[in-house]
Amino acid sequence: MDYSAISSEDLALVCFQTRDEFAWAEFVRRFHPLIARVVIRVAHQWGEASPQTIDDLIQDTYLKLCADRSNFSQKFKPTHRDAVFGYIKVFTANLVHDHFKASRSQKRDSAITTSIDAVPAHGIGASTVTNSAALDRTVRCAASKYE
Repeated sequence: MDYSAISSEDLALVCFQTRDEFAWAEFVRRFHPLIARVVIRVAHQWGEASPQTIDDLIQDTYLKLCADRSNFSQKFKPTHRDAVFGYIKVFTANLVHDHFKASRSQKRDSAITTSIDAVPAHGIGASTVTNSAALDRTVRCAASKYE
């Protein structure tokens, strides 16, 4: 079958319902430029420009599309011609945003996590309480200026 002649929506349905190698080759030919542009744009928004990361996220997009293919026909209801491009654009952007949110969350969690061995045996000292009280007063004073 000549997949280059069918609509993008029909091509996506064929790909997600079968494992036809030629259909997937046409899918990649049509959608790779879009997927790559979205990955690059969103990665740059997060301050990431590593070619390795971008390649990994492009590959992750294809893997997730394949893994989620059984839900595609349930989730995707085209309202206009070439709506599948919008679906894949949003799918890709969400995947990339989720990746960076998760990686930033892991970094933040690891930075504030303290080993139980690092906590002093005697607990919180008086100087810590005094510093906390001073900080609290400073914050309240600064906040009152904006009320």
